[in-house]
Amino acid sequence: MKKISLLSALVATILLLLTSCLSTSGNSGTLSCFGVVKTLNGRTVVQTNSLGYISFNNIDEILMNIGAGPYSDTNAIFMQVQYDFEAAENVNYEANGYIYVSLLVNPVAINEETVDYYTPVDTTTMLMDEIPLVTSIEVSSSELIDNTLILTSLYEGKDKQENSYRLCFEYAEPRVDNGSGKNIYTLFLRAIKEIDGEKLTDTYAATNAYDVRNILRELSNREQALGNKDYFLLDVMYLKELDEEKNILTWDSPTAMVPCRIVTED
Repeated sequence: MKKISLLSALVATILLLLTSCLSTSGNSGTLSCFGVVKTLNGRTVVQTNSLGYISFNNIDEILMNIGAGPYSDTNAIFMQVQYDFEAAENVNYEANGYIYVSLLVNPVAINEETVDYYTPVDTTTMLMDEIPLVTSIEVSSSELIDNTLILTSLYEGKDKQENSYRLCFEYAEPRVDNGSGKNIYTLFLRAIKEIDGEKLTDTYAATNAYDVRNILRELSNREQALGNKDYFLLDVMYLKELDEEKNILTWDSPTAMVPCRIVTED
């Protein structure tokens, strides 16, 4: 089990602004964002939703030092970068397929947690040592980059408490979104306390990454069979309240639904 980094609610609020430019001027600016490490034409790059593929000086060494990349436990990172599409090193960025950026601080590796794809999920029964999550829409966030879903959530706990997280896929008929007419499939985020913490109970935030490759392929196959050629939606449900005595679980969806393009087999 990997150790979870505990973030304050203030830091979690800042993480909600991951895709917001801190300052921009034409084709340049600074940005905070999530990214997923990839290989593009034999070169290590980071895929982002904001800038596409990016690279930076000493990328392999820096990623190795923070424990992210192809030979590490996670490919997901959080970055603060400065970019300039008109810089000399980016003259050929369209041909290269990526742009060079400068790091404002070292990236941070994001823990990759478990995706429960094969086991049917029972959302009416609590797991051993399961804890509820604080469903604050101001802090909770979701972002899909390629096959990696990155989720930020809050929980009530103690300093140095260690949790594990499990993202469960519900094998059920989808709902239909009233606005777009697209099918909505449900995922359930569950948190289990592994080690009790110290000191007073407080509110903490955790950001984790989940490899949802198999889920996206399964749902893409379903959607293609129905004639859908563009996208579907994922709705991530958090355990909001837990009545241990009566074994009653209350679920809530604090984040915006995640649009997922239809993917074909590799």
